[in-house]
Amino acid sequence: MSLWPNKPIFEPDFKYSSLDEAIAIDTVNIKAGEYLATLPRDWCIGLVPHGGYLTSLLLHAGTKHMTSHPELSKLNQPHPIHSAVTFLSRCAPGQARLVAAALKTGRQYTFLRVSLYQGVLCLEANIAFTHMAEHQNGPTLRTIPPPPPPRSDGPWDTTAGDPLHDVRPVAKKLLYKATSGSHFGSDRENSPSVREDWVKMADGSKFSITSLGYLSDMFLPLPENYAEMGRTHWYPTLALSIEVKRGPERGGWDVLFRRIESRVIENGRMDITVDMYDEEGRIVAISHHVAIIVDAARNRTKVAKL
Repeated sequence: MSLWPNKPIFEPDFKYSSLDEAIAIDTVNIKAGEYLATLPRDWCIGLVPHGGYLTSLLLHAGTKHMTSHPELSKLNQPHPIHSAVTFLSRCAPGQARLVAAALKTGRQYTFLRVSLYQGVLCLEANIAFTHMAEHQNGPTLRTIPPPPPPRSDGPWDTTAGDPLHDVRPVAKKLLYKATSGSHFGSDRENSPSVREDWVKMADGSKFSITSLGYLSDMFLPLPENYAEMGRTHWYPTLALSIEVKRGPERGGWDVLFRRIESRVIENGRMDITVDMYDEEGRIVAISHHVAIIVDAARNRTKVAKL
């Protein structure tokens, strides 16, 4: 695998940020839904902010708008149960402007659009909000999803064994447990298009609904399991959706399991499905992606503007 052409450099005194710090926003005008954020360098792939991190940022901005806006907060719908994000242009570390607007309000569900700008519209999310305990009533029918494997008692792993770990600083925010002898949860010889792993945050923080955006997109790319991928590539996300099935108990999830699978990788485009489970084997969320495979040289510096 050739060297990554745009390697980020971090000064010795660089202050690495937690997810809560990275998605923090300042309110400009709550009624107009205007907010400011700073996209940090350590939540990037190469020089470009990570798509899952950006999804968490938009989920956080939408949740803040739903729970702080003087009219929307009266609806008592704090939980983003479905989000669909479209990535229109790559972002850059630095300041970004976010705008949240209600598309439709209702007694059970409210639909919000959150847009992120750096000079141009970079990405936007359509998010459905409700209250998962009070506003969702109806039948529950038994299904049989494949259960997660048991978690081993061995130590948690980092991405230090990833040959590109130094250009994927965002990957270092997680710790992993996977089947012994696998390649970060993949059997490269028999099923290279699947990964399975248990994960937790490296800083000890808990997973929230908001952080599922990051978690749904933070795994070593499946194409790197294939021997024919001889040179370095970048895997930008075109669209990402998340359906949340249940909220966390006791303030958040300490550990979650993920099953990551691609059905078709063809002509430089791939689908990805990510199923996320809690420790009781219950599905927490399901995420679907459309991503492309491009030369790593396209992951280059962009001047961030508002």
